[in-house]
Amino acid sequence: MDESFSNFEGFGAGLNAQCQALVAAVRRWTSLPCCAGIAPTRTLAKAANHLAKTLGVSGGVLQIITDYHRQQLPVEEIWGVGPRLTNRLGAMGTMTACDLTTALEPTLRKAF
Repeated sequence: MDESFSNFEGFGAGLNAQCQALVAAVRRWTSLPCCAGIAPTRTLAKAANHLAKTLGVSGGVLQIITDYHRQQLPVEEIWGVGPRLTNRLGAMGTMTACDLTTALEPTLRKAF
């Protein structure tokens, strides 16, 4: 399995620890590297997972829960945003995931 999207609604404050235990179990059972990304949307969860891998996050779990996290995430790290779209978004001043989530939908629809 390459990746999986799961709903962990209801875990509350223990979600990060639960995901760290899950990552550790996968590593122990398979000897394969494993990371987890936690976020309110699948797209942001995929980006969080990518960042957990590339940044070598302790415990292998990265959670994107605030605008601060989205401000740190370059738009080109978002699933489905390639170089051409990154350039077009950049020309509009959309540089981060936070910029994209706060952009006006009618403006984006008109531009794309």
